[in-house]
Amino acid sequence: MFGLFQELASMPVSAISETTIAYNVLSIELIKQYQIIPLKIENGVLHIATVDPNNTYILSVIAFHTGLKTYPIPVDENQLNYLMNKYCNNMNITHKINQSTPKISQYEDTHDETLIDFVNQIIETGIKQSASDIHIEPYANLCRIRYRCDGILYDKLSLTTEFAIRIITRLKILAKLDITEHRFPQDSRFQYQTTDIRINSCPTLFGEKIVLRLLNNDKAILSISALGFSAFQKQLFMHNITKPHGMIIVTGPTSSGKTSTLYAALHHLNIAEKNITTIEDPIEIQIPGINQMNIQSKINLDFSILLRAIMRQDPDIIMIGEIRDKETAAVAIQAATTGHLVLTSLHTNSAAETILRLVSLGISPLQIANSVSLIIAQRLIRKLCHYCKNLSTQQNTFTAIGCLHCSNGYLGRTGIFELLPIDEKMAKCILTDNDSTSIKNSMKENGHDLLYESAYKKVLQGMTSLEEINRIIIQT
Repeated sequence: MFGLFQELASMPVSAISETTIAYNVLSIELIKQYQIIPLKIENGVLHIATVDPNNTYILSVIAFHTGLKTYPIPVDENQLNYLMNKYCNNMNITHKINQSTPKISQYEDTHDETLIDFVNQIIETGIKQSASDIHIEPYANLCRIRYRCDGILYDKLSLTTEFAIRIITRLKILAKLDITEHRFPQDSRFQYQTTDIRINSCPTLFGEKIVLRLLNNDKAILSISALGFSAFQKQLFMHNITKPHGMIIVTGPTSSGKTSTLYAALHHLNIAEKNITTIEDPIEIQIPGINQMNIQSKINLDFSILLRAIMRQDPDIIMIGEIRDKETAAVAIQAATTGHLVLTSLHTNSAAETILRLVSLGISPLQIANSVSLIIAQRLIRKLCHYCKNLSTQQNTFTAIGCLHCSNGYLGRTGIFELLPIDEKMAKCILTDNDSTSIKNSMKENGHDLLYESAYKKVLQGMTSLEEINRIIIQT
């Protein structure tokens, strides 16, 4: 028993629940009432995490409810709060499974009310937890359901494969996918209340994997002020998006918030006097007043073909979801130099590398200097939970703890940015010595933060932790 205490005491808070919590032993009501967590059961003894190990009354109450002998394991309050959050979240979802699974197994019809309610519960849980994606993953003996919250995947449910097949079939029916096709990937979308859901099915070794992308149209479009810019960065961004022409490029890896930044700009620019058209793959959010187009690879309707068509539609502002090839890059550059404002994205790791990427696509440094107004590199980082974050006296920065309000000490995300305006000084740098190191040095000389510097300022503000920015950014 002393060994378990040593194990808990030396273990990071976020790891304790994964290795020691005994689920389904006590109700959530008892957990909350007596502020305890059931841990390992060994030789008929239930080990209980508590901040008050000398409270014999609580131990006797738990012994009465479980029929087991009890042994207290002292933990601090932060550990207990984290464990309670983990226990209660998992128990709430498990309760739904226990209610639904036996009933569903009695029926074969994918339209029966119990199955429909259960699928709805899977989606509603994702919406409630502000998940961006739900993964339904079949394996040999079970199907795992995971939710991506604030960029991190969390295990939530484990189902029998037979049960999961019926859930997948129900989702395919909702999305009007071919339920008889299991060999090829399929894409579609459907609406659930105010949430637009993109669905993708993909064959794996043990069956079809389903990923649901949740897009709440009521909350998806952020204001520019909510993106995470510093005051100086916001001023620079606003100045460039209100120019009548030029190109603004948002860059970063997948899931770095590029689409949110582009949509925030479009939302700000969306006035009756402007003809705004977008080319997307796919359309993420529908915006009234903006002409949105989907590329259709099945009929070879790609970015470059649609972009050439748009140029004959008298556009003022064009948003290209992503520049992927030389032809799209060339037409976009031409549009930016002939009186149009062009917003687009690229997959590069920094603002400086974007210059090199355009050159590799056949765009000359002179064309870049004459057409590109602003390059924005960005990432999304998790924000520390303001209920439980803890100030570290050694580094004078805050660290993640974990409580009932958050996931592992974090709650929500914000953007970090490096902005590279192509002004006269930067244009000269691009034309004379267009390597990434020289461009980064020129950025710093002109007072523009690189990504890590922008992130570290948020650490000093108490918004995030050193561990989080080191997880997201490789410092160079």
